[in-house]
Amino acid sequence: MSAIRRLSQLEVVLVLLIYLPLIGAFYIAAQRHGAERRHQAWAAAVDGSDLYDLLATGSLSPRPMLADLAAQRALVAVSEDTVGSLVDAGRVLLAPATGSLGMRLLIPDAELAERVRLHLVIKLATDLRLQPQPGGWLLEVPAARSLLDVVGVGLPPARVAMLQQAGLGVVARLRNYRGVSPLALDFMVAQAAGQGARVVLFEGDEVLGYPGCIKECAAALSCHGVRYCSVEFAKQRGDEALGRELEGELVRAHSITAAEMATIRPAEAVERFQRAVRERGIRLCYLRSYSGSRATPQQLLADIDQLSRGLARHGFRAAGPYPVPPLPLPGWIRWLVAVVPVAAAVLLLGLIYPLSDRARLVLLLLGLAAGAALFSLAPGLLPKEKALLAAVVFPSLSLVLLARSLELWHPAGMGRPELLLRAVLLLLTITLISLGGALVVVAMLSDRVYLAKADQFLGIKLATAAPVLLVLLVAAGKLYADNLSPRQWWALARSRLGSLLGRPVLLWQAVLAAAALGVLALFLLRTGNEPGLAISPLELKFRSLLEQYLPARPRTKEFLVGHPALMLAVAMAATGRRRWLVLALAAAAIGQVSVVNTFCHLHTPLALSLARVLTGLGVGAVVGAVVVLLWLALAGRLDKPQAGPPEAT
Repeated sequence: MSAIRRLSQLEVVLVLLIYLPLIGAFYIAAQRHGAERRHQAWAAAVDGSDLYDLLATGSLSPRPMLADLAAQRALVAVSEDTVGSLVDAGRVLLAPATGSLGMRLLIPDAELAERVRLHLVIKLATDLRLQPQPGGWLLEVPAARSLLDVVGVGLPPARVAMLQQAGLGVVARLRNYRGVSPLALDFMVAQAAGQGARVVLFEGDEVLGYPGCIKECAAALSCHGVRYCSVEFAKQRGDEALGRELEGELVRAHSITAAEMATIRPAEAVERFQRAVRERGIRLCYLRSYSGSRATPQQLLADIDQLSRGLARHGFRAAGPYPVPPLPLPGWIRWLVAVVPVAAAVLLLGLIYPLSDRARLVLLLLGLAAGAALFSLAPGLLPKEKALLAAVVFPSLSLVLLARSLELWHPAGMGRPELLLRAVLLLLTITLISLGGALVVVAMLSDRVYLAKADQFLGIKLATAAPVLLVLLVAAGKLYADNLSPRQWWALARSRLGSLLGRPVLLWQAVLAAAALGVLALFLLRTGNEPGLAISPLELKFRSLLEQYLPARPRTKEFLVGHPALMLAVAMAATGRRRWLVLALAAAAIGQVSVVNTFCHLHTPLALSLARVLTGLGVGAVVGAVVVLLWLALAGRLDKPQAGPPEAT
């Protein structure tokens, strides 16, 4: 476009500081993609209690059922016995202690009595002795019944042995309890490892060792070679802290709650697990039994078989859950990429406000110095800060460039094919600029701790709202720095914004503004890995259709909102109908923000994120072309002279 002007020397330097370090970001992205391709092993884990119920009531005998599970490389989750569960099973008799606080346990089986005594001695840090009685062995425990109901006394040896004889691996379900000590948790992990468990998944709403022994729990897991499973959406207290202590060396798991299993259809459950593995880095699928007539061994085996077959078509293999692989990268590459968002921010500011080359140089040096200071004070925050800065600046930069170009663009006699081609090319160009921010996010946050979601991208709401609001302000006030002195810029800014704010507001304009704010609020609520607004069943079906017929499901904010709005903004500028151009640019900013935010879901494979963006561009261009043609038809109809009323005779 004719709006392109020659860059100053410092602007050339800023552009070089933006795009040359991105070569290093490409290298990091390639290394991460290779690590993700190697991380393709997954496993199904069956809830042990549900499995025992199925074996007790199902039509299959235990041996063939367990053999079929072993053939699928499945695991079985086994929970610790507690005094309460042993009482319910009739294997322990319980009564209050006479004359003192505590409980009296009568255990008929000598081996079980010794196991219970050993666990309670270590976990309650007290000295206990077994006393022979006519009905078994008596154990007096100075603890309340409520504590004995949650303190584990080890995995049931007979069940573990039965599973191991069938060739099945074991997932240990350990439960945290009040007052757990480093010695006790190390003992618990060691006991589980000694019984063959190589994966642990904690029961309840706390991880083992919460709140005061998280570091000791991580050390015990690493020492005994037991992998920690972090269940997404489970909200276990201490989960993120334990993941950071393990430096991301964990397995991400997905489960469907028992309440959901009562209503969900098997096909929906299988599809949900497959999506979790393909899109969110889940490597352990925790399966529970259905309710009612669907609770059969055959249905459980059929679900695992369909899940395995579906994932195999995407290159995944049922070979056991493994942690996210480490991604060792030279530190100097990240330091180089950290310069990019600072240079882009200075370039963006210079497009909006008139700055001399000296002022831009000072701002660049101050930004780099601030990054160095942040690294010295809090090294872990520097990658997050640079990633957030890039996620805000690059979509803003691309849309400000577009808004400025359209403001100065006055085409003459452009036909529809040429206009559509120009709109598509601008969509691709603007998206390519925004993807620079995505590359910075990938480069700064590609450590295993982020890929395992033990740590996350910070500021997703800010990265979503700031570019939209900035573009809205700049485009509405026409705040561009073209050949203006600071005094002239301030005068024009006051005049334009004053004129804009001083206009009378009509009722329909107020309604439109309220609707726009509602859309923005909905946009923010729906943003993030764990959005605050539930997805409707209708939208879930729509997403399923997109996944079925497209290479990757594009994001609705891109192909139905942002990309068509960007092409419509070009059509508005081309036809001279600029009344709604500002709103179209703000809607276009939503699409560009979504492009960058796609790569902020760090646990999603890069190949899938890229395929999602490219599919969104293709579908969005088609939808945008339809919108532009409709707009041109409507604009042509409005331009036609209207017939007046018949003359009076």
